[in-house]
Amino acid sequence: MERYFASAKESPLHTLRTLERNLKRERQVSFMVVMLLIVAVICAAAITLLSRLAVSLRSEAQAVQFWEETFNSDLIERQNVLTTARLLLELRVQGILPSSNIEKEVALAAISDEAVRLVSPTGSSPPLLFIFLDNKAVYNHHLLSIPAPVPQQARRGFDRFVESVFAEMRARGADPVEVGRTRRVVWFRAPASELLNPQFIVGATVVLRDGAPYALVMTAQIDRPRPVPRAPARRCTSP
Repeated sequence: MERYFASAKESPLHTLRTLERNLKRERQVSFMVVMLLIVAVICAAAITLLSRLAVSLRSEAQAVQFWEETFNSDLIERQNVLTTARLLLELRVQGILPSSNIEKEVALAAISDEAVRLVSPTGSSPPLLFIFLDNKAVYNHHLLSIPAPVPQQARRGFDRFVESVFAEMRARGADPVEVGRTRRVVWFRAPASELLNPQFIVGATVVLRDGAPYALVMTAQIDRPRPVPRAPARRCTSP
């Protein structure tokens, strides 16, 4: 009997079944190993993609931050130059400072240079514009799209230009007289005018005389576009 059972255990059928079970286990193990390798490859690719995306987003954030800092710095500088120029002109209008022929171009140029010298340590020259409302005397320093000194024929359109500036102030709840009284600076996008660059963001303030608008003082800043994400480059494959 013992020989019979021993021979039965070593029969070809038993051997085939054992071999089949072993192969099945090996296939299962191989399948698990392959799946683990696939998961590892996918995780590695995801980590690489996320790291590249993080680097790209960080670079874009730094570019936007640099743009904002530069733009705000330029805007603050122009605000300070405009406020200083208005103050110097106001002091001359009130007679506190020497005020001989303040409506002459040479006097306004001196006010502009003094304002820039006091405020702008970098030596830049922000655009400035002085318009006297009673006789339309004008001093233009790199703001209007007309030559300096301003030609006499170009001054004829200043009534519409001044009114468009005052309309922009009123649209923002700022009456021109109140702007002059509070020494406020109003910022707005350049109104439609052949005299102004449409990309300008304009800052304007008013100087009063006897309680009425006497002069309009303006500066401007180019509205540079905010950096935008760049589309990934496409690979060109030859047919």
